[in-house]
Amino acid sequence: MPRVCGHERNVAVQVGGLFGADIRPTRIFLWLGRGHAERVIALGGAPRPLLRPRPQRALSLGPVRLWTLGSPALTLTQAALSALCGPAEPERPSLAADPSARSRPRITRPG
Repeated sequence: MPRVCGHERNVAVQVGGLFGADIRPTRIFLWLGRGHAERVIALGGAPRPLLRPRPQRALSLGPVRLWTLGSPALTLTQAALSALCGPAEPERPSLAADPSARSRPRITRPG
């Protein structure tokens, strides 16, 4: 069983040449046929690659092929939480990126 790091954990299933799904904590890939129709559903946040090596597993049952990177239970739980609650850390605009954010506030007087 190979161990992989630097990739996002996932659970994927493909049913012959009909359709497939690749579920990750930050997005879901869906496809029909052999690449004829593909769809990416963002669940929020930026992909976080695994820093420690995790086992990569594959299983074939007739026309159905299943493969995982990391724990399938943890991956599906993270994807469900991302879909329900959004990203764990909301993206915040950087003050350094916006020069007007560093300028002093303008004071207005009534009347």
